[in-house]
Amino acid sequence: MKSRKAAVLAALVAAAVLPNAVFAQYEKDAVVAVMRNNVAQLAAARDASGKGDLIAAGVALADIARSMHSIKRFVPNKGDKAAWDKTLDAVVLAALKGAGAAAANEKAGVDAALGELRRFMAVGHASFR
Repeated sequence: MKSRKAAVLAALVAAAVLPNAVFAQYEKDAVVAVMRNNVAQLAAARDASGKGDLIAAGVALADIARSMHSIKRFVPNKGDKAAWDKTLDAVVLAALKGAGAAAANEKAGVDAALGELRRFMAVGHASFR
């Protein structure tokens, strides 16, 4: 009976501790590199959309989604992890929505996604920078 209680207790402790072990320490250099990439890709997407090159806009937007998803594992130095995840998810989804609009040849959808991205990125900077 004691060994069963110990096993249950160990399982409960593992369930409480292991999910946090998945998260990585904040790596400022990696986050800064992603943010700089996003600034460049956002400008590239905006310029490409303005020129009617929706394929190039979609590729740039997909790169924003990829890069933002790559830093989701970090625990932010400022703000809480749940807000960090929510903000990153919003940016990723907006970028993917824009890439999808580009694939569907819908310039208005691309431009709307660019506006969403700028708003979500501003929220992220205000909350975590």
